[in-house]
Amino acid sequence: MPSPGSRSIAASIGAKSYTVEGGYDTQFIESNEFIQKLAKALDAGWTSASPIMPTSMSAAFSAEFAGYLAGRGQVFVNCIASGIDQETAVWVASWNPIVQVHTYVVNAGSIVGRIMGCSLVQSNGARAMAEVCADAFVDGFGQEVG
Repeated sequence: MPSPGSRSIAASIGAKSYTVEGGYDTQFIESNEFIQKLAKALDAGWTSASPIMPTSMSAAFSAEFAGYLAGRGQVFVNCIASGIDQETAVWVASWNPIVQVHTYVVNAGSIVGRIMGCSLVQSNGARAMAEVCADAFVDGFGQEVG
């Protein structure tokens, strides 16, 4: 299944509102440069177009964010990429070619767990970003086609 496209991904990220520490409500901004880069990286890494091909988010994120972030920010986007790649690797490994189905179902909660387990940043904003990226991926993901 091809990616829904970077515009669609950016729109879904931009629609996410969350509460930061201290009770202040905020929202990601679709037109923000970081959100646009994130959407482009998610789109480029969406290479699971067959039942036996995982995503390549780590490579796509490295290319998109090269020289843009450093430190904890770079680690965090790497965690988003690796969380999705790890999840789709489990999905690929579960392929049964005889009945042509996967026994493992990709799910957003597992991706968020992988992202946050890797992340140095444990804020409400980081969790919201992990959730919205996982949701954007899973919402466009076709279980038997990628």
